[in-house]
Amino acid sequence: MKRFIFLLIFILGATYISDAQEMERGYYRKDKKLVAGIVFEKANRIQRAERLIIPQQDRHEATTFYPSDIEGYGFTGESRYISANIILHGNTKRVFLEEIMNLDSVIVYCYPAEKGDLFFLKKGNGLPEPIQNEEDLWNLFRNPSCPEITVFIDSKKKKLNYDTFNRYRKAYADCNTKLFPKFRFGITTEMGLSSRIIGYDTPYDCKGLSLAIGAFAQIPIDEGFSFRPEIIYQIDEHTTIQLPAIFRYNFNYMKGNRIPYIDLGLVADVRTSPEEEIIYDTRYPVGDGKDQQTLANSDTNPFRYGFVLGTGIEFKLKSGHSLYTGIRFRYLQGSFRNEYKDMGKYLTLNIAYGF
Repeated sequence: MKRFIFLLIFILGATYISDAQEMERGYYRKDKKLVAGIVFEKANRIQRAERLIIPQQDRHEATTFYPSDIEGYGFTGESRYISANIILHGNTKRVFLEEIMNLDSVIVYCYPAEKGDLFFLKKGNGLPEPIQNEEDLWNLFRNPSCPEITVFIDSKKKKLNYDTFNRYRKAYADCNTKLFPKFRFGITTEMGLSSRIIGYDTPYDCKGLSLAIGAFAQIPIDEGFSFRPEIIYQIDEHTTIQLPAIFRYNFNYMKGNRIPYIDLGLVADVRTSPEEEIIYDTRYPVGDGKDQQTLANSDTNPFRYGFVLGTGIEFKLKSGHSLYTGIRFRYLQGSFRNEYKDMGKYLTLNIAYGF
């Protein structure tokens, strides 16, 4: 009975959380009257541009508003939409335009059309007008108090879409060119503790120091994420070549020259030292009485694989280069026969320099 009650409470709680995640709170304006504190049904950008769905609630009946029904709506601390007529494929259509930038005298709106985002500019008390020339948008980001942004825009212009525009808007507001990460390459070193568990039914734990040196490349994916392949020459009780494939997230929206990051990825390991140099635990006999080291040599595989986790700080240097310091944990597991175990764990201090 108790299990049934706990299960019922869990199901009801999960349903409540799920419903809460599908709702958003905001306001709408109709006939110049503001109605606030209303819960809206969650929607994506395209749906938000077409309609506003209000579910049944204590303060409001279930309703669906279209752009011709209200002047606009918005979300608490989030996006704001206005109702406006635009020209699509030669026809007039009334839609909800999302406000994505407000500079007092100039407001920029966006509409997610099928063939790409459309931008509209509203000056003063005028109506939103479609932006025909993207240079008009770029001019909004030329901040005289932040020459770094202006220089970057003039040298790194991209095709504008909703995501790109928001990135430039954040950079403009905070004078933050870190939101445009560069491709980097450099050297990396590691030093720390290693633990290698090897053997049969009762494996032996080889603990010691681990040293590594290698090279990396850091390839930006967006303003925060990057792909970072590395090649590392690893030295502990034996020598290996390790190949980490890491996805890194930099908190580039933070101000200052010290940027935290988080690493998560996979790693492959190839043994380069001769098999007889590997330490085996000869204290435990094998069932058939044969020499254990001979069996171990025949059962081991030079390849291991696993994952890598890490965190650290990137120091932005005045030279334009970067110094990275952080902590990493790597776990490696081999592929074996006859229940032979070969697992490696590494906890290291990672220092890298990027050009």
